[in-house]
Amino acid sequence: MHQSGDLDKAEKLYRKVLKSAPRNADAIQLLGVIAHQRGDSGEAVSLLTRAIEIEPTNASAHNNLGGVFSAIGEDAKAAEHFAKAAGTGAVSADALTNLGVLRRKAGDFPGAMALFEDARRKDPQSRAALREIASLHLSLRNYPEAEEAFKAYIALAPEDLLALNNLGYVIQQQGRFGEAEACFQKVLQSAGNIPEFGYNLRVAKILQGQMDEAEALLRAELEADPALWIAEAGLAMNLAARGHADRAAEMLRLILKILPDNADAWTDIGLCFVNMKKISDAIEVLQRAIEINPDQSIAHNALGCAYTLANYPSLAITAFRGAIERNPDFIEAYSNILRALRANGEWDQANMYGHLTLAHPSYKQKFLPNLVQLFRGTCDFEGLDKLGDIWEQCNQLPDDYLPTMFLDLLVFARTHEEVEKFVGLVKRWTTFAEKRAAMYPAMEPAVGSGSGKIRVGILSSDLRTHSVARFLTPLLKGYDRERFEFYCYMSLRALGDPIQEMIKAKVDRFTFVDNKNGWEIAKVIRDDRIDILFDLNGFTEGTMVDALAFRPAPVQASWLGYPFTCGLSAIDYVVMDRFVLPQREGYLVEEPIVMPDAWVCFGNFAKVEIAGGLPLDRNGCITFGTQNNPYKYTPHMIGNWARVLKRVPNSRFLIVRPETHSSIVCRNIVRQFELHGVGADRIFTIDNRQDKQSHLTYYNEIDISLDTFPLTGGTTTCEATWMGVPVVSLVGESFHQRISYSALMHCGLEELCTFDDESFVDRAVALAGRTEKVRELRHGLREIMSASPLCDSDRFVHQFQEMLEQVARHHNLR
Repeated sequence: MHQSGDLDKAEKLYRKVLKSAPRNADAIQLLGVIAHQRGDSGEAVSLLTRAIEIEPTNASAHNNLGGVFSAIGEDAKAAEHFAKAAGTGAVSADALTNLGVLRRKAGDFPGAMALFEDARRKDPQSRAALREIASLHLSLRNYPEAEEAFKAYIALAPEDLLALNNLGYVIQQQGRFGEAEACFQKVLQSAGNIPEFGYNLRVAKILQGQMDEAEALLRAELEADPALWIAEAGLAMNLAARGHADRAAEMLRLILKILPDNADAWTDIGLCFVNMKKISDAIEVLQRAIEINPDQSIAHNALGCAYTLANYPSLAITAFRGAIERNPDFIEAYSNILRALRANGEWDQANMYGHLTLAHPSYKQKFLPNLVQLFRGTCDFEGLDKLGDIWEQCNQLPDDYLPTMFLDLLVFARTHEEVEKFVGLVKRWTTFAEKRAAMYPAMEPAVGSGSGKIRVGILSSDLRTHSVARFLTPLLKGYDRERFEFYCYMSLRALGDPIQEMIKAKVDRFTFVDNKNGWEIAKVIRDDRIDILFDLNGFTEGTMVDALAFRPAPVQASWLGYPFTCGLSAIDYVVMDRFVLPQREGYLVEEPIVMPDAWVCFGNFAKVEIAGGLPLDRNGCITFGTQNNPYKYTPHMIGNWARVLKRVPNSRFLIVRPETHSSIVCRNIVRQFELHGVGADRIFTIDNRQDKQSHLTYYNEIDISLDTFPLTGGTTTCEATWMGVPVVSLVGESFHQRISYSALMHCGLEELCTFDDESFVDRAVALAGRTEKVRELRHGLREIMSASPLCDSDRFVHQFQEMLEQVARHHNLR
């Protein structure tokens, strides 16, 4: 009765047994099983414990009690009873299998497999053990072993259609599509029209290129139930997540072909293409969705997201406005348009939408990254305060939202405690990213290009007119073509950009990897047989760092673009010098490669003329200033700048940035100075994009530059030094707090480096009082910098190439 599922009759019979034999342990423990089946785990534990008290060696009772404890999450107690059951009795194989399930749940896959195999040795006919062996091999992507185990299990349990379906999947993953199709056909013959099984058959057809047959199967399914396209789109995304993005795209296009006038289908599938990084496809599909139904606000919003990812902010703004016009309460469109407005330099409008988003009754945590980026970029410190404790807010974000926060978090990571919190968030994301990468087909790096040269890969979205490209240019112009090959991978097509065209002409191969997800990018790199791969983005705009999680190259390193750990175990190294090297253990996951001299090299700067005399001579007062991006400004550092101004009578502060054409940016900065007792009449701004002269020219208006902190200047510090403007910098312990320090130390300017707030203020004030020293630096710094490692291209290229060869030898690449 119990085995047939009639629990009521079974209970009556067990209780009848107990009337005659009150201490019958089996009857008691099986009543406990019934209690658990009915959802009363407390009663189940009580009955099973009583049975064991009567008969301590009752293996079935121990095994069943372990099952109850496992179901309610008390794994330690479950393991204890499974272990007792495994020692003796007919259920030992089942108990060992159950112990293995607990080990697998805890992440101990080798331990779990050992227990499953032990269970199989005790009972070669154990279905449960074979099923778990097969499933574990499948999850570990050990497809040949999974195939063998599934076949053995199916021989014992031919009625298990799910197992037969899984067998088809593991055969398919080994490239035997015809055999896989036969399995799926057999499943469908027995199971009938179950969508999941039909999906697998269609995937097999698609993977064999049998698109007409796949279309016919899908058309028949959708004619029977038109709403199934939603599930089909989800299954296509699952196929993409298993490394078959092109096939998934074909499947999505089939749905659109069958449903040519369904605006909902076109909108959702457009979003699928956005998530798959198939941006060109997404734009085309979403435009069609809007043609079908112009009032579909979701389609307008999705199109705006696609334009944003394609770096067309003006088109994105138009699309988001279309979404808001059709649905004035659409908070997602508010959050998205502020990002596009910010990218388009429309900071005042962006700030307005930021506050609308924050005040919206439907505000959710997922909007935090866009708001932090906006409020940081507009120096809206009041807006940032409204967001709450930034570290606590990040702790509540989903894992996949974290990377969009990391660049801005550099500005929040001032103290040792804050840096440690940041490292913890990066490690949290990398755990997520590595688990996600494990869902894709394994990718073994291809070692050796066959050319006899070391093949170096450069992965970046900044191979164009950008500060990162400036540092890279000396290397790409000067590397030894007899010893090295350089392959570049770029996600952004900057048409007509002179720097991009120059780089394309200098390297051995230049490949655009736009419209590709991380796994597809990794596959391109792997197929090029790269020996050493450098990621230059980290978590900056256009990041592709997730591609490195698939380890497409045998050696992978981070360099240039992002001054913090990327956290991935697949990134072996980070290129640094002795000055940017963090001063505490635990700030880096990667192993640092410390260059003999500078970790970067500019080569030559533009020959912009340094004006005669000092700004002091022309203005009658000392002008402090900065050209650092406002997102680096903090209330703490503006407080330091204000203290300097208060101690230097009649001095003023000049900010040269395009953001200063925003009234909100200027208002926020002035307000922060005023909080520290410095009036608006001492703060000056210049929008350096108002005319066509070099931004370097504006250093002729600054006597002394005051650095940002904790994210210090980099390019700006070097440019200021080139233009004869001394930069007083504050130095910390972490990578991002030491970039200016490195530049200044390579120029022998240790006197401009300070290590606490008081010293920073004192040093700036003292320098302002030494007019002749400032004058000496004005007309001597360029020569000092020209003679430094920062401008010595030949020395840098030689050292970098030596580093590449040492790494190649260490990893047996040559």
